[in-house]
Amino acid sequence: MKLDDKRILIIGAGEVGTAVAEDLVNRSDPAEIIIHTSRQRTMDMRIGHLKEMTGPRTLLTGSWGDIFAPYELTHRSRSEINDRNVRLALAEFFLQPSGAAQLRRTTIYELISRHRPHIVIDAVNSASVCTYTEDPHQTFGELLDLARGTGGPRTAEAPAELPAVTPDIADVATDALLSLSTPILHRYVDSLRRAMADFQVERFIKVSTTGLGAGSLRSDLVSWFVM
Repeated sequence: MKLDDKRILIIGAGEVGTAVAEDLVNRSDPAEIIIHTSRQRTMDMRIGHLKEMTGPRTLLTGSWGDIFAPYELTHRSRSEINDRNVRLALAEFFLQPSGAAQLRRTTIYELISRHRPHIVIDAVNSASVCTYTEDPHQTFGELLDLARGTGGPRTAEAPAELPAVTPDIADVATDALLSLSTPILHRYVDSLRRAMADFQVERFIKVSTTGLGAGSLRSDLVSWFVM
């Protein structure tokens, strides 16, 4: 595929995303490369690095924020999303049906709407960044304790009495919902599909590795065309 004069959005600016961007500027002269990463500091570093090797015909644009979050929360760090009402709103956002209004609230939809890329390249390690709890195992352990009621295991003959829903119990339930990666990824993919259709994105490329980071890319871009 000819990449000259294309606008290319790269989501993720870790080792893999940076290797993808370097490969693009070495092989072609895109009209614009938009680098989106989770942190502003990382974005500034990557843009500065790429400017040293990018030709005069290619515009470099930086963008940052939580790619999985609703756009109004995209610039809040994971550690800042501790307010009970905010976390509940997040859980409701990810678990509600994927209506058009919900899909257009997402960061990925806003990003594509703003930049109108011809090509989107996703280099995010989604498996490790798309939940909103520090330790899902601890969260599910606490939820299991609540499911046991009085602390002992339930049996069909003598089910334990469930405790009343206190604020602490509600927090555990909310954390458990936010540790589920499937609804978060589902909302992301649905929003991505909607944005690609609405703004005529020509190609989506998911870049992944075998777990060796950018080193496993070697000299060629390893990619899977998933859409």
